[in-house]
Amino acid sequence: LEHFLHKGFYYLFTASLYESKYTGSDGVLRNTAFNGNYTVNLLLGKEFRFKSKKETKKAESSLVFDLKLTMNGGQRYTPVNLEESQLAGRAVYDYENAFEPQLKDYFRTDLKIGYKKNQKKITQEWALNFQNLTNQQNVFYRAYDQQSGTEKIFYQISFLPVLQYRILF
Repeated sequence: LEHFLHKGFYYLFTASLYESKYTGSDGVLRNTAFNGNYTVNLLLGKEFRFKSKKETKKAESSLVFDLKLTMNGGQRYTPVNLEESQLAGRAVYDYENAFEPQLKDYFRTDLKIGYKKNQKKITQEWALNFQNLTNQQNVFYRAYDQQSGTEKIFYQISFLPVLQYRILF
């Protein structure tokens, strides 16, 4: 669903349901690493326009607010056989269960607050983008740690403010 910019408001909603599988050389049909089963995105935005006080200039500026929500099914992975890995001193994977387990679902909220200045030949934009606004702990991957003999979980970026300047021409 999409609502193009009208009276300063816009949105875009997308959703996908899918299966991603492969047949290995052993003839067994398995999930791929990317079989999260679904993806949902929502972008909402509001633009407040300010007209230039000088009638000779056609410059316009605006204050922009964007909210973006993303949800995905968790990524699949091949589990580590912990006992065999501890004996071998390195990661030993359970390939009979390749890509069967699934990481937790991914969720992220981003908020952008910006100021945009439209001029005759260019548009300049200054913005502060708050990535992962809710500081959601999304799992990036799991890995075997040789030193501790355990499996560790690594997370994607936590809350991250990004200052941005853009020129469009």
